[in-house]
Amino acid sequence: MEQRSPKLEGLIDREGSSLSLDQLRVQLKRQLQQPLRRDTFLHSGEFVNPDKYSGFSSGIEELDELLGGGFPTGKLTELGGNATSGRTSLALTAAAFATRQNHFVAWIDVNDSLDPHCVQQAGMAAERFIWLRFREANFERQAFKAAEEVIRGQSFRLLIFDLVGKRRIADRSARWIRLKRVLRETPMVCLVLSDKKQLSLGADLMLFCRGQSDRNALGNKRLCAIEIRRQRYAAPGRRVTLSLEPFVVA
Repeated sequence: MEQRSPKLEGLIDREGSSLSLDQLRVQLKRQLQQPLRRDTFLHSGEFVNPDKYSGFSSGIEELDELLGGGFPTGKLTELGGNATSGRTSLALTAAAFATRQNHFVAWIDVNDSLDPHCVQQAGMAAERFIWLRFREANFERQAFKAAEEVIRGQSFRLLIFDLVGKRRIADRSARWIRLKRVLRETPMVCLVLSDKKQLSLGADLMLFCRGQSDRNALGNKRLCAIEIRRQRYAAPGRRVTLSLEPFVVA
């Protein structure tokens, strides 16, 4: 019989359905009972020196170098690519690295596509990771409300907004404008995962992933080419090829 990690099971309700906003608040309160580091989180409800957060490490040295220090904070970063591009592996790698650095991470799973076994394989510190899923009715409203709750809670450093799947949210939705406004002046990073070839949320940073095959690749790792499609104050087109773990869906 298939078994899940007890820690992962605690991040969603027993029936595997979505958390209400009230339940989310309870979950956040429980998460935040963990000791926080003054240099990366908050004290007395205020950000500690947010000006020093110019970039947030992805956990991958080559990507951080390409981005000039890491993902931009207080802004949206779009990460696109097809099903075998390495897009989700990259997000899982960044999220797992963040939790191991004692940061809290939230994953908003619009299409219920995240597999908990992949989360475990990535080496996620489950006590600092929360996974949010939504029922069919009003899923868009619930997802954005949850995102705002996470951001306004002022203790998470990384938010993954996973749009991959059949459920769609309009690119030009006013909700994105509101979300960007809420993110502004915070030390948070928001990665938006998409399976679209053309990204158009107006993010400050747009990355596109392409999977590559290489006979000389070692072990089971997958090569992923990441291209900067847009980066504010820098020319697009720069790219880097990474070797990522291909997390297996059970």
